[in-house]
Amino acid sequence: MGDYNPYAAPVAAPTHGGGGPPISGEPQPWSIGAAISGGWEAYKTHWAPLTFGCIVVTLIGAVPGQVAPTLSLAGSVEEDTAAYYAIHAPLSIVGWLVSEFFMAGFTRAAMRTMRANDVSFGDFFAAGSRFFDYVGMSLLKTLALALASFPFVVAVTLAALRVVDPIVAVAAVVFLVPGVIVGLGLTNAPFFVIDQNLGSTASLKASWESTKGQKGHLLVLALAEVGVMILGVVACCIGVFAAVPVMLLARAIVYMRMTGTAPPPAAPPGPYGAPGPLPGSYGHWGAPGGYGGGGYGGGSQP
Repeated sequence: MGDYNPYAAPVAAPTHGGGGPPISGEPQPWSIGAAISGGWEAYKTHWAPLTFGCIVVTLIGAVPGQVAPTLSLAGSVEEDTAAYYAIHAPLSIVGWLVSEFFMAGFTRAAMRTMRANDVSFGDFFAAGSRFFDYVGMSLLKTLALALASFPFVVAVTLAALRVVDPIVAVAAVVFLVPGVIVGLGLTNAPFFVIDQNLGSTASLKASWESTKGQKGHLLVLALAEVGVMILGVVACCIGVFAAVPVMLLARAIVYMRMTGTAPPPAAPPGPYGAPGPLPGSYGHWGAPGGYGGGGYGGGSQP
């Protein structure tokens, strides 16, 4: 294989007329270091739009939820009153929906970066028909996490209210395990919605299936992600706007390899045979639909 890196950002592959979501194959091996390294390499190539997307997701989505607190600081509305919550509650929901819209676009941008080595500012505004499925997936995922973590929340709440001994709060850490398992099992759901056009429920089921036997590995990836985020904060907090895209790209790489949709490694050409596919190209698979500008099946983009 020479110096070929299967995690590196692929060279742009030509689109094909068939289009359609990428075809899943056998799961491919992956490593945490190589995934993060591949995410970093892809980020360096497309840092401008990816950083822009991170800023949009982080800041714009937070604006609606800050209206009521700002009015409170200005003395226009008294905090913890009915008027305050009448403003804060609906605007917080609007802010969440805005964040989800751009997060769907951010996920799409990450997949297009890894699939076609191409991304633009417009990708962050191109959630399109996938937005409602993405929001539904996010709501169901949050509900599943809440239910799985409910025993832990109850134990901590009872300890905080001194209904039970505070030591229960420490022992309640064991109740975090179901929530962690559920969170790891659903980690690929956003990619299934955007990359494979699955609905809200189907994406959660597909994610759970794709992570079977790999949750321990994903937990280590999550811990590595925390480390990368800390490094971003240490870098005058500005580094967070690089750390977030890098880890999203790394997770996109992991998703592709777990689902068998990553570009296959290029075999070295024989001494007399025709050369194999270029490193990072899609070989006999053809380019997955939806990211090369023509959309799935040559139609609209997700």
